[in-house]
Amino acid sequence: DLGTEFNVRSYGPDDRMEVVVAAGRVALHGAGRPDTVLLTLGPRARGVIGAQGDATLALDVPVEAYTAWMRRRLAFDDAPLSSVIEQMERWYAVDIETADSSLLGERLTISFTTESLDEALRAVALVLDVRVIRTGGTVRLVRDLPQH
Repeated sequence: DLGTEFNVRSYGPDDRMEVVVAAGRVALHGAGRPDTVLLTLGPRARGVIGAQGDATLALDVPVEAYTAWMRRRLAFDDAPLSSVIEQMERWYAVDIETADSSLLGERLTISFTTESLDEALRAVALVLDVRVIRTGGTVRLVRDLPQH
């Protein structure tokens, strides 16, 4: 569609497809049902279609956070660490683990250029007050216990 700008995110192991529209309109159809429109998205709208065909719509989303990767940036707006880790693992081809699973729910608003994994890890570590331990292709985020 001419004049339409949008971002599609769907990875092999994911069970969903996400579309964010920057400009124009996009219609989302169900798999195997081209005649059925599940969602129609306008500017600043985000639609997600799950593996079971369920559709959700969010309006007035921060489009820049979803399209930052096109400018070699990763950007997150109040995203859980689990989502940040997922994107960083894909971008940098690295495995990231947490020593404490409660960290995965921590929410971050952060952006960084994607040139250096070390710089990105430093930014995340600073925001979360964690240490980064790298061993080969694995990164571990560790929160130190408070000293008494």
